[in-house]
Amino acid sequence: MTSLPEPFDPPLGFAMGRGFCRMVLEDLFFFRARGVGHIPRSGGCLLVANHASFLDPPAVACGAERCCYSFARKSLYGPRFFGWLFGKFLTIPVDRDGGNDLAALREVLRLLAAGQCVLVFPEGTRTADGTLQIARRGVGMLAARAAVPVVPARIFGSYDAWNRHRRWPRWFHPVRVIYGPPLLPRHYDPGASHPNRYQSIADFFLRCVAALQLEN
Repeated sequence: MTSLPEPFDPPLGFAMGRGFCRMVLEDLFFFRARGVGHIPRSGGCLLVANHASFLDPPAVACGAERCCYSFARKSLYGPRFFGWLFGKFLTIPVDRDGGNDLAALREVLRLLAAGQCVLVFPEGTRTADGTLQIARRGVGMLAARAAVPVVPARIFGSYDAWNRHRRWPRWFHPVRVIYGPPLLPRHYDPGASHPNRYQSIADFFLRCVAALQLEN
């Protein structure tokens, strides 16, 4: 596992990789990000976003302008080179069904406690038709236990640019990311006495994501 960097001193490999990804996104998908100022500049923070494409993790992470961890399936780590590469991109190895991977969930909590920013997708997997799916309770559990600010983000255009049904990307289709105002624990957590606490939090996050709209 990659050692913890300071929020504004990411490893050289990560900084170079993020710069390259940003260049590709901007040149080939006309990438733009708005609301970046809503992301806390330091301290533990969760980014929660919709998930429609392979492009979503790099798009949200590149737009965030701070060191950002995200999940990557363990099956992608295979050869040693790819294990090293994903480590440089500050990924957290996770089973295909991340909500049941206790080691990955503990790692997220450790990162948040250490003041890091972590990107999660409440839907768990890419949408099949471009619409928002049902939120999984795991993200609610993470937020409730970590008690950190949560920033909703919505990605536009990534489904049409490269969804799970397309073998190759649709070049030059615009991709946008909008970050909403941060949500504090008092905004999203109904408390331990709530009968469906974690699912309620996860559903709330997804509603906040859905409420974000592109400006005309």
